[in-house]
Amino acid sequence: MPTLVAENLSVENFHKLKAEAGSAPDPMETTAEKTEAMEGAHEFLEPSFGHPYIDRKLDGYCKTIVKRPWTSLCSCYLILFVTIFVGLFGSGVIIVPSGFYEWYVKDDPSSIHADMLESARTNDLITNTTERSTVSFYQLFMYENQKEGSVFTPSNLQSMCEFEKSFYDFKMLAKDSKSISDFAPAGWLDQDICPTVLDYKDYCLLNPHTKNCTVPSTDPYSWSGALSVVYMFYGAGLVTPGGGWDCKLLDQATVDATANQLAAEVKSEAGQMAYGFFMDKHSPSKGYSKLTRSAIAVAGPLCLASGGEAGAGKCFDFASGGTDLFSDQSLSYSNNLLGPWTVDALAPEYKLKDEFQHPFFFDDIKGGSMEMYTFSLLLQNWESQRLLATDQYMVVFSLAFVYLWLFMHTQSLFIASVGISQIFLSIPASIFPYAMILQVKYFGLMQFLTIFIILGVGADDVFVLMDAWRQSAAAVPEQASEEATLVLRLKYAMVRTTQAVFNTSFTTSAAFFATAVSPIMPIATFGIFSACVILMNYLLVLTLTPCAILVNERSETKGCKPCGCCCAPGCGFGQRGCGCSPPSAAASGAGEAADSKAGFAGGSELELGGLENGVNVEVGGGPSGNPTDSADASPPPKGDAQIGGSEGFFRATLLPAYLKAVRHKPFALGLIMVLTGVMVAGAVLASQLEPPLETEKWMPSNHMLEEAFDLNGEYLSGASDQYAKLHVVWGMQGLDERDYNKYDPPCSCTKKTGCTGWEYSPPTCRGTVKYDAAFDVFAPATQTVIKDTCSSLASWPCDAPKCDYGLLIRPNTTVCFLNLFESWAAGAKGVDVAAWVGDEAKRADYMGYLMEFRSTDSSLDQVIGFTDKRDFAQGPSYVQIQALMTMPLLTPLASKYAIEDAANKFIKSVPTPPTARHVFQWTFDWVWSVTQAGTVSGLTTGMAIAFPIAFIALILATQNWILSVFACVSVGGIVASVLGFCKLQGWALGTGEAIAGVMVIGLSVDYTIHLAHMYDHAGHELGASDRDTRFGYSVAAMSGTVLGGAITTCGAGCFMFLCVQVFFFKMATLIVATIVFSVVYALFWFMPLVAHFGPEGKQGHLDFGAMKNAVCGK
Repeated sequence: MPTLVAENLSVENFHKLKAEAGSAPDPMETTAEKTEAMEGAHEFLEPSFGHPYIDRKLDGYCKTIVKRPWTSLCSCYLILFVTIFVGLFGSGVIIVPSGFYEWYVKDDPSSIHADMLESARTNDLITNTTERSTVSFYQLFMYENQKEGSVFTPSNLQSMCEFEKSFYDFKMLAKDSKSISDFAPAGWLDQDICPTVLDYKDYCLLNPHTKNCTVPSTDPYSWSGALSVVYMFYGAGLVTPGGGWDCKLLDQATVDATANQLAAEVKSEAGQMAYGFFMDKHSPSKGYSKLTRSAIAVAGPLCLASGGEAGAGKCFDFASGGTDLFSDQSLSYSNNLLGPWTVDALAPEYKLKDEFQHPFFFDDIKGGSMEMYTFSLLLQNWESQRLLATDQYMVVFSLAFVYLWLFMHTQSLFIASVGISQIFLSIPASIFPYAMILQVKYFGLMQFLTIFIILGVGADDVFVLMDAWRQSAAAVPEQASEEATLVLRLKYAMVRTTQAVFNTSFTTSAAFFATAVSPIMPIATFGIFSACVILMNYLLVLTLTPCAILVNERSETKGCKPCGCCCAPGCGFGQRGCGCSPPSAAASGAGEAADSKAGFAGGSELELGGLENGVNVEVGGGPSGNPTDSADASPPPKGDAQIGGSEGFFRATLLPAYLKAVRHKPFALGLIMVLTGVMVAGAVLASQLEPPLETEKWMPSNHMLEEAFDLNGEYLSGASDQYAKLHVVWGMQGLDERDYNKYDPPCSCTKKTGCTGWEYSPPTCRGTVKYDAAFDVFAPATQTVIKDTCSSLASWPCDAPKCDYGLLIRPNTTVCFLNLFESWAAGAKGVDVAAWVGDEAKRADYMGYLMEFRSTDSSLDQVIGFTDKRDFAQGPSYVQIQALMTMPLLTPLASKYAIEDAANKFIKSVPTPPTARHVFQWTFDWVWSVTQAGTVSGLTTGMAIAFPIAFIALILATQNWILSVFACVSVGGIVASVLGFCKLQGWALGTGEAIAGVMVIGLSVDYTIHLAHMYDHAGHELGASDRDTRFGYSVAAMSGTVLGGAITTCGAGCFMFLCVQVFFFKMATLIVATIVFSVVYALFWFMPLVAHFGPEGKQGHLDFGAMKNAVCGK
C-alpha cells in the first residue's frame, strides 16, 4: 500500500490514493490522472510564512544556524544573559519582601483611612509612650482535656505551668540557637538587631518606676502573666523572688475551689465577660470546662538590640506585632524570641520532630491528660515563612522531573539541558519586558510561582519543535548537499513551530494579561509577568532550541560523541558508537533516520483517513515497529513521518484504538453527551462557589497552629487582641499621595535595602495625612458630637451572626476620652474642665490639662492626637474613639458584610458640625474585606475578558468561526469543570483559590488550541476538505505533543502536593485538575465533535483577504 507524507497531502491526492489502495475507483478518473496524483502526493512544497520578506529572513536565519550552530547557540545565550542583567539591574524592578501592604486596594476608602492613621502615627504624633509599656501581642497557650471532665486537675495545672514556664523563663545564647542558624534571615546573627543573649525578660512588660519586669506581687493586673490561667490557680506565689516560675503540684482542694468558682461565675453574662476567656462554650450548662487557656503578654514598643546588647539600639514610639508582621519590631519578636523558643526549647522538651513533610507542630504536645497548644499571629507568620523556605525546594524536584521528561522525549541530554535552561531562564529574562517595556516594577513572591506554569508550557513548546524536526526527516527531500537539507529541514520545523506555538502562546498570554484587571496588585502583576514569561519562552524556543538541535545534529553526523560522555551533544538513545571519523553518507542518513525513529516503544501506522487498506502515516519505529539502533540500518522510505521518543508507546498502542473508537459515531456521540453533562454540572457547581464562611486556612488541619486557631473559637470570650478594634476619627481630611509608588507599597526600596530601583521610596511614600484645619476639640459642638457618639456607639445594635450580645461593640470597651478626662481633672486637679469649653480665655489651660491627662496612659497617645503640625494651644490635630467590636479579628468575608453595614449606618448617624466636619470609622478588617472581595472579582472579571480574547485569537489563527466556537466552548467546559471540582472538594472561593484560579485561565487553552490549529492546518495547508481527514491528521500530528505537555505540567505540579502549606496543595490540585480536564475535553469532547460535526471545505471559513478588499473597495 502506498505511504503518504501527511504534510504534503492534498484532498485530491488523498482520494486518488484511497482509490489506488483498493477503494472503488472514480469512473471519471483515468490511469494517467491516478499516476499524476501519486506523483503529486510526493511533491514537496517548501514551507513558507506567505510573505517574501519574512521568508528571506527565515532562510538567512536557518542558514546561519546550520553553518555555525555553536556560534549561534553561544550568541543566543550571550544576548539572553545581557537581557537578564539589564532587567535585574537596569530596569528599575523592585523586589518587594512579602507583606500586607501590597495586597491592599490603595484607592479604597478603608485603605486610605488606614494610611491616614499610619501617617499621623509615624510622622506627626507627639508621643509619651515609653519602652515596653504596652502589650504588643499575646502568646496564647490552650489546653484540651482528652478525657471527659474538668481540665482543672492538679497534674494538668502543673503541666500547664511547665508549658508556660518554658516561654516565660526562656533564655539562651544566640550563637547556640538552631532557629537562628537554620531559619532566621541570612546573616541575622551578625546583625545589630540580634542580641548576644536571647531572653524573654527583654520582651516583658516593664514597671515604669523600677524599669524591671512587672511581677504579680506588686503589679497583679499589669504583669505579663496576668491573663494566665496558671496564675489564677497558683496566685502571686507562682513567681519566685528570682523571677522564675515555681510549678509545684497543687492540692486537690485548692484546685476544686477555684474551678468551682469559675464555673459559677460564667453562669451570668457579666461573669462570662470577666472569666469567659478561660472557659469553654459548654461550661455554663455542664458546670465544668473541658478547655482552658492562658495569654502571656509580649510588650512594646521595643528598643532594638545594638552591639549584642538587648534594648541598646533604635527605640520605637509605638508597639508593633499584632497585624504588622514585617516591621523591625515584629522581626525581632519572631527571630529573637518565638523562633528560638519553638526550635531550641519547646521541640527538645516535648520531643517534637522536624522532618520532611513533618514540621515541629505536626506532633502533639502532651501534658497530664491534656493536649496543649500555643498560638499567635506572629508565630504563625514565622512558621509560614519557615515552611515556605522548605516548600520551595519542591521547585528543584519539579525541574528535575521536567528535565528527565525532556531527555526521554528528545533522546538527548544536550537538547534537554538547553531546553530546561531555556525554560528556567525565561523567568529572569522576562523582567526586561515586564519592568523596562511595560514599566511594571513590582516583583514579589507571586512572580516566583510562574515557574510551575512555565515548566509545563515551556516543555510543551520544546516538544512541538522537536516533533516538527523529527517529522522533517521524512517530509523534506534530500537536497544537493547535507547542509542544504538541514537548512530546509530547519525551515520546515521553524514554520510549523512558529505557527503552532504562536497560537497557544498568544492565547495563553492573553488570558494571563486579562488578570491585569484585578484590583489586587500582586495578582494583577502576576498575570502580567506570567504573560511576559510565556512570550519570552516562545521567543527562546525559536532561538535557543533550534541552535541546540543543530549542534546535536551536526555532532551526530560528524561522529563526534566521546565515549562515556553522556552530556555531550548528540548523547542519548540510539547512539551509533564513538569516535570522530566522519561516517559515510549512507551511514549518516541511516543513523539520522534511526535516531528520528528511536523511542521507548515502536511505532505504528496510523490511519489518516479512516481507510482499512489505504493511505497511512507511519509514526516512530521501523517496519517491525521496533526502534532501529544499528548504524547500518537501511533508511526508511522517504514517505515515513517519524515521531519517536516518549510518544512511541502512546502512538503505537493507544492512539490507533482511540482513532477507531472516536470514528465510531455512536461512541463519539456518547462521549460528547457525557462530557457536555459534566460541563453543565460543573458550571452549576461553579456558580455556587461563594466567599468562605470561615477564616481561611493556610496550614494543614493537623498542624498545631491550625488546630489552635480552630480551638480558639470554642471559648466563651476572647482576649482583647482577638477582636477587631473600631476607630471613629475626627480631624483628618484626606491623604496626599504624590510620593506614592504603587510598585513599592511597603516603601521597601531604600538605599539600606540595596534596592536597584531607579529611585528610592521616601518613608512617607504611602501618603501624608491632610488634617482638617477647621477641626476644634474645644468647640462646644465638637464636644457634644463626641460625647453623643460615645454614648450611642456603646449601644449600637448589630444582628449579624458574628456580633455577640446583639451589639456592634463589646460592653465596657469604648474609650470615651472626654468623659475620662473630665473625671481625671475633677479628681486630680479639682476643676470642672467641661465648664471651660468654648471659653477662649481657658483654652490654653484646657489643652495643658488635656496633654497632662494624655501622659497618664500611653494608650491615649493615638486617641488624643497632639501633633507637631499644629500649635499646642489650638489643641490636637485629630481625636478618636476606640472600642473593641464583638466581631473577631479577621472574620470571614461573607460574615463581615452585615457588620460593616451596621458600622456604616452608625457613622452616617453622626452629626458633622463645621468644627467636626470630617469623621470616618475604620478597622483593619474593612481593609482586608476589600482585598478578599477583590481577589474574587478579579478572577471573574479576568475570565470574562479572557474568553472573548481567546475567541478572537482562535478566529485569527483558524479563520473559521465554527472551529473557534467549538474550541471556546471546550475551554469554557474546562474552567467550569475545574471550579465545579473545587466546589465538590468543599472549597470556598477564598483568596488562595482565587490566586490559583488565575493559573486555570492561562493553562486551560493550550491543548484544545493545538488540536484546533492542526485541524485547520490540514485544510489550509494540505487541501484536505473532509472532516475525517482533518481529524486524523490533527490527532496524528499533535496528540503526542499534547500528552507530553500534560505529563510535564502535571508532573511539575504534583510535587507541590508534597508541600506542607495548604495554598500550595490547592495550587497543585488546581493545576493537575486543569491539565486533566484540558486533556479530557480536548481529546474526548472537542476532537469527537470535530470528527463528526467539524467544518468541511469552506464551512465557517472567514476570508480576511476578501473582507479587506471589500472594505478597501478593491
